[in-house]
Amino acid sequence: MVDDKYKPLITDKLLNDVRNRIEIISKRIDGTIREVDKAAVHANAMASYLVLHRNFMISALHDRFKPKQYNLDLQTIEEGYYRSTGRFLKNVIANRHFAIK
Repeated sequence: MVDDKYKPLITDKLLNDVRNRIEIISKRIDGTIREVDKAAVHANAMASYLVLHRNFMISALHDRFKPKQYNLDLQTIEEGYYRSTGRFLKNVIANRHFAIK
C-alpha cells in the first residue's frame, strides 16, 4: 500500500492521525453524530427531540452557527458557515469593497 521509499516516514501515529481525520470528515459529510457527541445531545431534552428522527439536523445546525474554535481532531480552526459569511459581508460593507456608488 505504501511505496518502499516512503515506509521509513510512515509511523503508527501518522497512520492513526490520517485514519481519525478520514473518519471525522466522512461522518461530517454523512451527517451522522459521533459516539462521543451523542451523549451530550441526548442529555439535552430539546436536542434529543430534534434528533428523534433526524440525527443530521444537529450537526447541520452546528456546522452553520458554531463559533470560531480550534478543532483538536482535525487540528484546524473552524467556524460556522453563516458566521463566516456574515463577517465577510460586514467587512465588505464596512470597507466599501464593492462597485456601487
